[in-house]
Amino acid sequence: MFFLARYGIIDRTMKNKKPIYKAAVVGCGRIGVLDDLDPLKLRPASHAGAFFFDRRFELAALCDTNRTALARAGKIFPAARLYADIREMMRKEKPDVVAVAVPVERHWSVVHEAVLGGARLVICEKPLAGAAAAGRKIIVFCRRRGAMLLVNHMRRFDSLLSQTAADIRRGRYGKIKQVRVLYVNGWQNSGTHLIDLLRWSLGEADWISAHKNPSFSFAHRGDFNLDAIMETRSGARIIFQSLERNDYGIFEAEFYGSKGMVAVRDLGFVVESVPLCESRRYSGTKALDFDGRKIAKNEKTSFMAAMARHAADCLDGSAKPLATGEDALAALRILTAGRKSAAAGGRKIFI
Repeated sequence: MFFLARYGIIDRTMKNKKPIYKAAVVGCGRIGVLDDLDPLKLRPASHAGAFFFDRRFELAALCDTNRTALARAGKIFPAARLYADIREMMRKEKPDVVAVAVPVERHWSVVHEAVLGGARLVICEKPLAGAAAAGRKIIVFCRRRGAMLLVNHMRRFDSLLSQTAADIRRGRYGKIKQVRVLYVNGWQNSGTHLIDLLRWSLGEADWISAHKNPSFSFAHRGDFNLDAIMETRSGARIIFQSLERNDYGIFEAEFYGSKGMVAVRDLGFVVESVPLCESRRYSGTKALDFDGRKIAKNEKTSFMAAMARHAADCLDGSAKPLATGEDALAALRILTAGRKSAAAGGRKIFI
């Protein structure tokens, strides 16, 4: 359990005298704490790990109402103080930033207590809420209290994916006409990240038509897999296809444009770009030049590490949140429209 011992003491002495911020994590499940126990995952892989490994933060406290989970988390991060009550934690620790890693139905109550307790920045897991009204409530409350809200659409913090989304928006691949998306593990769980990636790259959605896929399993209670067609206001047609998570993990999006193709592969760690060339099989036509394709990889920096760096920049005042509550609310509307369409037998739902 004491896997962190191998890393020794993290030197938090800042030569440039930048402040060190106090961080707390509420929710000691997988994304809160336990994902850092997976030896194959790129560390840090959890909120607690992100703060622990970043020299700009002190992981001051962990909080969970489940005392068994809390005790286990304390063995993984023994320097953090443990609390079963968020109000007590906020009163005693006064953290600058609080990560909310509890089930979605508890997001509002935890965000509410964190902001009332003085947190300057709240990092909330996705989806922001179970319904749009609850999401708006969180956004408005944080704004009125002067707290920054950052939603952990983690791929937004990655430099490779940020450049890819910018290239798509700027027209490097021409007008995007079709997108194929492959995913596992549920519409709400994985679909949230994919929808945010699509909005980030292509803009707002216009409509969606979806059907449940009961053949494949998912991890989270209340979630399910959808196969769907969605069209953006720019005219791009997107196909969502779910697969069985027990066969293999997959998170991919292939963007087909008038000037080439770009694909986000391997959970977002690999980007493949394919230019056009003169067809070698048919005169007077173009083809995708797979011989000239380029592969870019990000295999050294975890998404959670990039999130922590961005959080420090937000607290410094040198950046504004890249994944806002409004972004999360827009993704939530699409998720909800997909569920409504599936419940109505695939009826087209305008967003």
